[in-house]
Amino acid sequence: MAKVLGPLAIVLLLVLGFAFLTWGGRDDMRGLDASVLGTDGVALVLDKAGIAVKVASPGSAVKATDIDLTIVPLYDMDLEDDRPETLGDTTLRTMAYWQFHGKFYDNKGLVALPKWRWAAAQKAIAAPETEIPLADYPKLFTQLGLEGLKLTRAAPAFVRDDDGFGHDIAVFQPQSFVASSLPAFCKTWGWQGPALILIRCAEEDYAEVYYLSDPDVMNNHGLTLGDNAAAFTQMVRLLLDMPDPLVYLDRLAPDYRTYDSEGVPYERTPDDLLRFFKPPLGAIWAMLSILLALFLWRGGTRFGPLRRAEDESPERSRRESVATRARLIRLTGQDAAMVADYVKTDLTRMAEAAFGAGRGEVGRLFPLLARRNPTQAEAFHRLAQDLMRGLPLAPAALRRQLDTYHQLQRTLTHGDDA
Repeated sequence: MAKVLGPLAIVLLLVLGFAFLTWGGRDDMRGLDASVLGTDGVALVLDKAGIAVKVASPGSAVKATDIDLTIVPLYDMDLEDDRPETLGDTTLRTMAYWQFHGKFYDNKGLVALPKWRWAAAQKAIAAPETEIPLADYPKLFTQLGLEGLKLTRAAPAFVRDDDGFGHDIAVFQPQSFVASSLPAFCKTWGWQGPALILIRCAEEDYAEVYYLSDPDVMNNHGLTLGDNAAAFTQMVRLLLDMPDPLVYLDRLAPDYRTYDSEGVPYERTPDDLLRFFKPPLGAIWAMLSILLALFLWRGGTRFGPLRRAEDESPERSRRESVATRARLIRLTGQDAAMVADYVKTDLTRMAEAAFGAGRGEVGRLFPLLARRNPTQAEAFHRLAQDLMRGLPLAPAALRRQLDTYHQLQRTLTHGDDA
């Protein structure tokens, strides 16, 4: 059973290692943030501009009082649907109604509305077919407390415009608000790009929230176009109020902020362990698994299976020593020397069998054999001495002498009928 389980374990390690290298530890959530629709670039752009950024993640927290602006890229089109994310849905990240609104009780927020289906990232196609239909937004706006708000889109082409601060904004088929549909507690704001893409809403019991109609201004793909990165940085600067502002990029549904002054609690989740298998750590674990499998295979092939301590004996050690010496001699082509070593060991074994372990002397063996059969013993003694000299002989002649040696040995040991 052990002979079967060992190779199977090695094969399993190899498969797991290559699987990690192939998949790279990718998960759908990480795939969304790093895709063209994601917002990994937001932290990089703001940090490069000298603006402090904290990204929400499991196992970490930030004090709510330290946050100046919370940025929430919204992907969910139905905040009342709590079904798990699936690859075929419009987006890959769901957020409950209470989770979304809870992010703006204490902190001013910037919300980027959804625009694209996940197919836009999968197929790398920006077209009306991969955009979320405008007819799907009224339900979302009602859940956001923006009932009556409407969106409009330009022709399916790149549009360039100035943000009012000298930055050239480039957006494919800009998505903008219809000015006449703004709720009473919302108004246009000073920073504008193509059409009306940013509004300020301030409801009672909530902090003010700014809504960005087109996420292409701040997603990973959009930040690489035109002066979008500089324009987005300028917009964020205008929203900051604190002397030492902190921007909190909150892309997750759970709230990882803390509201006490005694310390920052850290929530432990399975994601804490999974972080050790995400890139580049996933590739490192994969390579280590492959190396471990190779080491086990090579060790098992070279040294054989593990032996129990009770199996060891002086006789076994001597046999293995002789076998190792014989292999080395054979590799160097010294067959006669190997035969000489074998005959010496064989005579010692015969002497110990006749007189007892530790008391067997080869010199006492031949007189004992002569008492049984003087003629055969004399021939056996003479042939053994010739073989122990290790004189070079042809392999065929050496083989014939060994056959004669064994024949005489059987006769002297077991009689004439052997």
